[in-house]
Amino acid sequence: MTMCRGDTNASPEATSTFKHKQAKDHHNFKTTINPEVSWKLQQIQDAGNYLVKAMFSLNQIDKDHVFHSAKEVCLLLDELISSLNQGRSCLAYPKRKSIEDIIYSRNMQILVPPVPNDTALSFYIHSSKLIMSLYSINMSSQGRTEITSRQQIECTVQWAHALQQCQQLKDKISILKQYEEVS
Repeated sequence: MTMCRGDTNASPEATSTFKHKQAKDHHNFKTTINPEVSWKLQQIQDAGNYLVKAMFSLNQIDKDHVFHSAKEVCLLLDELISSLNQGRSCLAYPKRKSIEDIIYSRNMQILVPPVPNDTALSFYIHSSKLIMSLYSINMSSQGRTEITSRQQIECTVQWAHALQQCQQLKDKISILKQYEEVS
């Protein structure tokens, strides 16, 4: 199974090639995400919403506002850190989806050509990795969908460490606050 991104000078395109078993033979199957329709990752939307919440908190502060105490700064940083933590959780701990959710997702409908009926693809983010899972599936005699095999590939995604920087700033202000209280 391979995943590649198209030429950076051309229109963006993501292609997946994998071996698919038909009867007793294995064939290479190649599918592409329709470049006119984007693949939706709810995780990104959820994390983005928390980032917007953090930015809203910052934008509520008047540009000429003067902080009068370390406690006031720490309260703002606590609010920012909370929003950033929630956003990070969306990316670090993806919600599990059932195989049925994956098979019938809108994302499976945008693959050109469509993958075979006994195959499903899933993309998700886990911590700092983008993961693509390929599922081979079979319908049981009871009408339930069973996963017969799962393969995955992953690539590292560099993303900002804003939360760590906010926490370091808060720690430094807390230390200064302690000196202020002693004086």
